[in-house]
Amino acid sequence: MNRQTKRAASSRSVVLFGLLLVVLAARGAWWVINDSRLALASQQWLSTQGLIVRSRVSRTGLGTAGDLIAYAPRVTYRYQVHETSYTGTVISYPSRRGARHWAEQVVARYPAGALVAVLYNPEDPQQSCLERGARSWFFILMIGGISLLLFAGGSWFVFAGWRATRV
Repeated sequence: MNRQTKRAASSRSVVLFGLLLVVLAARGAWWVINDSRLALASQQWLSTQGLIVRSRVSRTGLGTAGDLIAYAPRVTYRYQVHETSYTGTVISYPSRRGARHWAEQVVARYPAGALVAVLYNPEDPQQSCLERGARSWFFILMIGGISLLLFAGGSWFVFAGWRATRV
């Protein structure tokens, strides 16, 4: 492989890495925008009575290989709006994962068989949650900031790789 061929292959790798960062940034930005929208909207949602059907702690893997362990509270509830029955699973927006002790505390607030207040979107009653969102703005802003950094870094890699192929 000559020097020019190696440079072109290296440049393509830089561009592909940059595109990967841009895609990750777009995914993170979409997540932040969507969850922020729902968190803010849930502040105005109406309330109805619901019944906790199931409540448990779920172990989930994080990271690319699932090597980081986190725990998520999983709650299933039923509620009725205008004589139509719905089932929901969202505790709050954004959904969270964390330490086992934290997840157990959340689940303890929603034991199976308990009657609870369910918040629902009056325009789309199928959208619901148990707690009003936007409790963790720091987390939302942190993910948004990381998304911006990934986008900037990815764009730089794409530009640098593209420019290197033109030289």
